[in-house]
Order: sequence, then structure tokens, then C-alpha cells
Amino acid sequence: MQGGVYEVKDKAGNVDMSQVLKVSYSAALLSNIKREWEIGRRLNSLAEPTAALNGYMGTGAGIEKDGKFLGMMLERINGDGVNKRIQPRGVVLDVHYIREALFAIFTALDVGQRSYGFHHMDLRMDNVMEQLPPKANPAVTDSATKPGQIAHHPPTPALVDNESGANSRFKIIDFGLASFDEDFAAGLVEDIPEKGRRQLHGLRQFHLNFSNIHLIPEVSPLEKWYRWLWSRKGDVYAVLWDLCRHLDGRIWPMRDRVHVRLLLSLIFHVTGTKILCQFVDMPETELEQKPSRQSRQQARFGPLGVFEKNDGPLHVLRIRYIRIKSWLRPRNPGITAAEALCAPFFQYQAGTSLDEGVSHSQL
Repeated sequence: MQGGVYEVKDKAGNVDMSQVLKVSYSAALLSNIKREWEIGRRLNSLAEPTAALNGYMGTGAGIEKDGKFLGMMLERINGDGVNKRIQPRGVVLDVHYIREALFAIFTALDVGQRSYGFHHMDLRMDNVMEQLPPKANPAVTDSATKPGQIAHHPPTPALVDNESGANSRFKIIDFGLASFDEDFAAGLVEDIPEKGRRQLHGLRQFHLNFSNIHLIPEVSPLEKWYRWLWSRKGDVYAVLWDLCRHLDGRIWPMRDRVHVRLLLSLIFHVTGTKILCQFVDMPETELEQKPSRQSRQQARFGPLGVFEKNDGPLHVLRIRYIRIKSWLRPRNPGITAAEALCAPFFQYQAGTSLDEGVSHSQL
């Protein structure tokens, strides 16, 4: 925890609906809040002046007194974390919502990676916020069923008007642990650390211009240890690794079988985790609700259901097992966002033929 977030009010007591104030805690354990502000401003610089980069929370002015950095203004996001919608145990999830969220996350990451080598280093599902539109603009409330429906809108001023609907529906937040790393942007991270300095052969194909990235504050000793833990893991891996605990042992509608299998194939390709699931015929009214007794009877998890079912009493033990195993032996932890967006999960269109065995060899 680096700081507290507070509403901003004018002299009349009216709440500012476009921005909030984040104040630094004096006893923050990890990165200081000034580092988060510096990184946020670098991301802003990729967009128009005074605007936030699409898909990222906007970072406004910093507050400093007597040479001490006290806090900063941040874009106010009227919504909740993506994890709140997929976290409830035992409910039937909407794979199209997950597809839309991941597509938006990876699209934003791709811009940051290609431009600055952006590495969030703490990109969990609760660090992605869903911007809920106001009632006056219901046109953007519909969930897209294919990535092509998510327009890459030009950014609008981050701290001026959040009600235009032009900003991305999903926004990455909390840049306090982020860094700029050329290796991650170029896809040069492998699951097995190399000894000594990496030697590149042939012509250099990738180069980042760090001339406009000014000095970022140093990190604390505790954060250096945290960074070492994530030194071989990219942001795409982090998102899918965290998603495993939410998806394992779920019941899915039979009509979404192809999309779900493509999602699980992508997760396995990156993390090496085989997610358990069951498909049953159910009405659309059960989506994002607890499945009916009839639907639950169709699901066959076997004698180890207490471990395998998402709402099983001992499922937490399986989650610990698959997370540790995936952490120690991932398959492609350094995959870039651009590579992930080429996955069949994002390219598949309903009504087209698709073999049962999905391959990610093209990634």
C-alpha cells in the first residue's frame, strides 16, 4: 500500500467527478508514490497533451511541498475491478466479457510495450478497472462479442471529462511497481534464466528510444526483491496466471464451448496450466448467476469434485498447486501483448470452422 485515495471537493462541497487525490503514506513498503507519478506521466506523453493513453488510468499533476512529494491527481474511474465480476465462486461466467477485457488489456499493453518497453510487474485482474458509462450514454454499455467491435478511440483529456465515452472501457491502474524494460518489449525473456550477459546475434531488429524517459526514482530494497521474483515473467503471463484461479473448476454454457476452449488453450500456452471445466446445456438466464440444480447435475467432476469444483470446499488447495507449478515451470512467460493478440481466442469468428485441437504454434 503506497497511499490513500480521496475525493476532491470544491468550496461548495461539490465532488469533482473527473479526478481523485492520491496521498502518499509515510510508511509505504514498496515503491514510493513519486515513482508511480513519474511513470504515469511518461505514459501520458504517448497521447495528446493533457490526455491519458487509451487503456491506462490518467495521471495528473503532482503535489509537492518543501521539496517533498506528497501526492498526485489521478483520473477518477467510475467502476470496479474486473475481478469483482469474475471472482464470485460457482457462478457461470461470460466468456465474451473476459474476451473483451483481455483484448482491451493486451491492446493497451502493446502500445506501452512498443513505445517504452512498459512492464507493469503487478498486473492482476484487480489492477484492471472497468469504466462504467453514465446512464446518459447507454450506447457503450453493450458487451462486445468480438474484438473488432472494440474501437481504438483517440484519447480525451484524462482529468477533464470522463463522460464522453471515448476512453477505453477497461483501464490499467497502479503503476507504482512498473518499469521500462527493452527485453520484455522485444520478447527476449525466456522461462529459464541465462547465465552471464545475453549475446544477440545478427542485426538488431528492435530498439527503444529512452531519450525522453527522464530519471525515475530509485526502488526500495524490498521492491528489488519483488522485481527479482518477476524478472522472468511478463505482463501477459501475469494476467493469465492470475486469471487461472478465477476460471478453474467452472461450469460453462455448451454454446460457448469453442470460445472457452480457445481461452483455456491460450492460458495453457502461456502459463502451462491446464484448467478444468465442464460444459452443460443451460438457458441464458443463468449467465453470471449460480447454475440451477439441473445444470449442476449435468456437470461431472468425478470423485475429486471437492478439489476440482470452483466452489468446492477444498478447491483452494488445487489453486495453490496450479499457481506454484505454473510459477516454477511456465511455458511462455515472456510473450508480448502483440503475440498474444494473434491467438485464435481473439481471431476466431463464430460460424467459421475450427479444428478441435487448437495450436498456438504461430505465437
